[in-house]
Amino acid sequence: MEKSCLIPDEAYFTTLNHNQHLGVPGSYKGHPETTRISDRRKPYLARFKNRLKSKLHHWTCYGKWVREMCIFAIRDLPLLSTRKELFANKFHLDKEPLTFGCLEELIFNRTRDDYQKKQMFDASWYSTLGFVSDKVE
Repeated sequence: MEKSCLIPDEAYFTTLNHNQHLGVPGSYKGHPETTRISDRRKPYLARFKNRLKSKLHHWTCYGKWVREMCIFAIRDLPLLSTRKELFANKFHLDKEPLTFGCLEELIFNRTRDDYQKKQMFDASWYSTLGFVSDKVE
C-alpha cells in the first residue's frame, strides 16, 4: 500500500520533535497543543502566514491573496516587523522585491544593534513557551 504525505519535511521534523520517547535532544515533552501560559493552541513559531480563512486571526493583506494566502507587499511591513515567528510566508520577489529587501534590512539592523549592544534581543517571550521549557535534555 502506497502512503503519501503532503509536506514530508514538516511531518518529519514534527514527528521527531513531538515523540519524546525517541530521545531527540531538545524535543518537546509536554502536550503538543497547549502551553503552560494558556489553554490556547501553542504558537506556531516556525513561520508567520496571513491566511484568508484563519480561525484564530485575520489581518489585512496589502499585497494580494493567492489560494487564500497573503503574498506580502510593502504596506505589510508594519505587521511583519512585529511578528515573533522565525520566518514569514509568502513573498514574490518579482512583484514586490522591496518588501523582502526592507525586511532583510530590518533583520540586519536588529542583529547589528544587538552585536553592538545598542539594543539587546529580548528572549523572555520565547523562553516561557511550553515547547521551549518542556524539552528533553
